[in-house]
Amino acid sequence: MEMRYYNAIKDFGEVYRLFTNKDINYLITCRPYHNDTISFEKWINTELTKNINDFMVFYEDNTFLGFAYTYEFNALDRHSRMTVAVKPEYVSSGVGCLIAINFLEYLFKTYTLRKVYMNVYDFNNNSINAISSLGLQEETRLKEYHYYDNKYCDLVIFSISKKQYELLLRKYLKGGEQNV
Repeated sequence: MEMRYYNAIKDFGEVYRLFTNKDINYLITCRPYHNDTISFEKWINTELTKNINDFMVFYEDNTFLGFAYTYEFNALDRHSRMTVAVKPEYVSSGVGCLIAINFLEYLFKTYTLRKVYMNVYDFNNNSINAISSLGLQEETRLKEYHYYDNKYCDLVIFSISKKQYELLLRKYLKGGEQNV
């Protein structure tokens, strides 16, 4: 799996399609609320300048798989939030977990972060199961945070510390999954 920084010239189309995909967009907690290329381009350029610390895209054999990015990055308190999104055809395939593991490894090796958070809506069972299987732990729930499908849903906040991540990585490497 190849991970690299987002490049607007190479990646804009794939990232735009994933952010605006009706089957994926409603699952992303930190997202744009529009679906035309001009306003999306303005949104992503502003976010990349002001709010997003790292935005990585992931490919396998030149096939776009998804992306991951950090926001609310705080170097002083040594924590950040992250989001992972995969193309619809890779949901429940393990690709999201591989992206998360690779991105977490990058974050913990590159920065002096002590903790990374992920936000997930309570109706997103695929992500909750995947995040839990990676060793992230539920820290709290913001009750009735988001209105979706004619009801209010909770926002579930998960986290993993650097120490927990290192234990997770050792577990995967010990199990023979050396491509993590």
